[in-house]
Amino acid sequence: MEEVGNAAGHAKSRSADAIAMSVWPSRGLELHGFEIKVSRKDWLTELKNPAKADPIAAYCDRWWIVVDSDTIVRDGELPRTWGLLVLRNGTLVTVREAEKRKPKVMDRSFLAVLLRKATEYRETMVPREEVNAMVAEKVETSLAASLAASAPAAADAVRVLGLAEKQLGVKFYEHRLPNIRKALDLMTDARILNFWLANIETAAKHAASAGKDLAALAERARSELGKPEEDPKEE
Repeated sequence: MEEVGNAAGHAKSRSADAIAMSVWPSRGLELHGFEIKVSRKDWLTELKNPAKADPIAAYCDRWWIVVDSDTIVRDGELPRTWGLLVLRNGTLVTVREAEKRKPKVMDRSFLAVLLRKATEYRETMVPREEVNAMVAEKVETSLAASLAASAPAAADAVRVLGLAEKQLGVKFYEHRLPNIRKALDLMTDARILNFWLANIETAAKHAASAGKDLAALAERARSELGKPEEDPKEE
C-alpha cells in the first residue's frame, strides 16, 4: 500500500511511501515499511533526523530505504536496523538486509489507515475469476480468428499435396490430429507447407515435361536405328 500514514484523520504526523505485509505464516507475518529517496540531497535531509520515521516505523517489523542509484546512500550512513534496496537494471537488489525490529502493538487508528488503503486498492482490482474469464474469451477469439485466416491456405496446401502425390505416384504421409490445437498449429504453418508443396508441383511438372522429351528422343533414336544400312559403296 502506498502513502500510508501512521494514524487516521488529524492525528497523522508521518507517512511511509509504502507498506507491505506478508500474509503467509510460513514466510512470517511481518509488516515492512519503505521510504523512497530519489536524490542524495533527499537522503541527507532524512539522515539529519532519522527519528522522524519513528511514528510509523515503530509499527513495522522491518524498515527499508529504497533508492534508484548506488550514489545516494554511502557506506556507513544507514541507521543500524534499516535495510537498503537499490534499483539496478530494473530489479530491486538488497544491498543490506533490514534487521528484525520489535514492533509497537498496532492500535485501531493505524489499523483503520491500513484497512482504508486496502479498500482503496480493492476498488481498482478485478476479481481473479473475471480475469480468467476475460483471458479465456480472448484466447478463444484469437484461436477462431487464426483458424478462419488459415483455413484457405490449409485447403490450398491439401489440394497441392494431392496433386503432387498424383503426379509423382507416391504418398507423402497420412496424418491424424488428436486435438484442435495441433490442427491449428498445422494450419498456421500452412503457408510454409503450401510453398514447398508448390515447389514439388513445379518439379513434378518439369519432370513430366522432361519425361515427354525423353520419350520423344527415344522414339526418334529407335526410328533412326531401325533404318536399313546404306550401301557403303555409295556416298
